[in-house]
Amino acid sequence: MRFPLIKVKRGDAVRIVGSNSHDFLCIDEETGGLQYTDLQSLAGTEKHNGSACLNFVPNEQDEIDAFMGPTVEMVSLEELIEIATQNLVDMTENQIKMFKIAEAHVGKEALLEENQRAGKNRKQGAQELLDEKVNNLNEMIGKYTATLRSCHEKLKDYENIYHSDGDLIL
Repeated sequence: MRFPLIKVKRGDAVRIVGSNSHDFLCIDEETGGLQYTDLQSLAGTEKHNGSACLNFVPNEQDEIDAFMGPTVEMVSLEELIEIATQNLVDMTENQIKMFKIAEAHVGKEALLEENQRAGKNRKQGAQELLDEKVNNLNEMIGKYTATLRSCHEKLKDYENIYHSDGDLIL
């Protein structure tokens, strides 16, 4: 099974749709086309006054692009899990970078004091969030693996029912 990997870009910044809780996809009633909106900034792919704030990113590896026009990249479950894992790592690294920037700008003492008032160290909170998300992802991978094994076993059962030439064994 393949899954669509829809990407949008603003300038040179590209991101995967669904990697942010503010991402929203809808079907344009007039054209039947897919439209993306960032609900936080209200930027999107829908054209207002002749231009859109964001654009969809077409599949770069598409050999039939000249004939079909832009298409969406399709990925396997394994590729999707790998992409989601990398996205989680990137988000966590960005949180740590933001903490370091805030630390340098505000001052370590003031930031630590604020963190103590909040009840926990932000770095520790980011690590706890990463650990929680990794555990959730591992659980999801376990469920998918069990489902794939079950499907594989059912396929073996079906193979035992049929000869290689397709005749049914009774």
